Amino acid sequence: MRCLWSRRRGPGWGALLALLSCGCAPMASAHNPDTSYVRVDIDAARLRTRLTCDLVALGKVVALDDDGDRRISRQELDRHLPEIAAFFAANLDVEMTDHEPGLGGLVGIVWPTEMGEAIGEKDYHSAAALISLRFERPLDDAPEDVSVDFRIFGRLGERHTVVGSFVCGADVTEVTFSRFEPDYEYVTGLRPSPWRRAWRSFWRVFWHGW
Repeated sequence: MRCLWSRRRGPGWGALLALLSCGCAPMASAHNPDTSYVRVDIDAARLRTRLTCDLVALGKVVALDDDGDRRISRQELDRHLPEIAAFFAANLDVEMTDHEPGLGGLVGIVWPTEMGEAIGEKDYHSAAALISLRFERPLDDAPEDVSVDFRIFGRLGERHTVVGSFVCGADVTEVTFSRFEPDYEYVTGLRPSPWRRAWRSFWRVFWHGW
C-alpha cells in the first residue's frame, strides 16, 4: 500500500524548503529549539499519532515546575498530562473522510529514562530530554485520507515548527508545519470496505434525489 498523492490546503513550498534547509528528518538526533515532531501512523484498524516536544514547548502549554526547583520530574509531568492532552485534542484537528474527526485519546508517554527521574532546566531544550505523547484512536474502516491542522502556534510561538511524517504501509511522507502552513492532507491509497462505499453511494443518491 502506498500514498497516491498528498496536498496542502494552501501553498506548499515552505515545507520542502524547510526540510532542505535544516537537513533533517523527523526525530533527528540534532534537536533545534522551537521545533516539535509528529508521526502519524495509518492503517485500516487505527490511527496512531506521536507528538514529541521539548519541555520548553510543553511548558508553554501548562506550567510544569510545580515546586520551583528548576527541574521537571516525571511526577510533575504526569500531574499535568490531562491538561496537555486536552490542549492538543483541542488544537490539533484530525479529519478523515467518512470518519468522525478527532485526535484520539492519550495512551501513554515516553519519558527519557537516561535523564533519571527529573530533567534540569539546562536540558529543557536538549534532544536527550524530548518527551513523546502517544495518541491513538480505533477505526472501523480504512481511511482514504487524513487531514491534519495544527492550531498551536499562537501558544507555542510564531517561530515554532513541527517536523512530521505520515506513515502508511511502506510509504513515508515528510512534511513541515508552521504558522504559515499549518495543515496538510495525506491521501492513503487505502480502499474503504464495500459496505462503506455502498453506504456512501446510497446517501449520494438519497441526497441528490431529495
